[in-house]
Amino acid sequence: MADLARADLPVIRTTWIADVGALDLLPPVGLYVLKPSVGAGSLDADRFDLGDVADRGRARGHAEKLLTAGLSVMLQPFAEAIEESGETGVILVDGRLSHGIRKGPMLGPKALDEVDALYKEEAIEARTPSAAEIELAHAAVAAVPRGSEPLLYARVDMVPGADGRPMIMELELTEPSLFMVTAPETSHTFARAIAAQARARASR
Repeated sequence: MADLARADLPVIRTTWIADVGALDLLPPVGLYVLKPSVGAGSLDADRFDLGDVADRGRARGHAEKLLTAGLSVMLQPFAEAIEESGETGVILVDGRLSHGIRKGPMLGPKALDEVDALYKEEAIEARTPSAAEIELAHAAVAAVPRGSEPLLYARVDMVPGADGRPMIMELELTEPSLFMVTAPETSHTFARAIAAQARARASR
């Protein structure tokens, strides 16, 4: 997220908390998300109202638990548009648009249940991303430091900001869910991309 921000891309504002002393960085008021900097399935991510005394104490306790476990903590303002719009995930395969998905709210009163302490239940459906979302997804991938090797796939998760324009929440590059069940024909595109990259490597 910091690298994408340095590339002048619109990202959810993020503060990293690496030790208990840094918990003084918690803002005095507002809805914020605290989550581990390394995680999966939205586990250990939660939303807090920092202007509420009890919730602020709960937020501090949650952060201390993560820090004690050796994890750094990400602090982000809660993107309220997600309550109605959900997240948009733009999936690129071999540098081209494959498909898009909508993910429902994962935190707060509209969130679904946790499954066997492995991940939070997700409400996923197909969504056609807007031109602005597709452009941002390509810009995010272009900002990833790498050599001439093309990325096989990427999933760029985003949500509307206060001005309605998309902002990056996550850039998934190593083990993302690509949600091909929402667009079954994309599995063939993905298979062809794998084969093409394999042939390119073999010919070097």
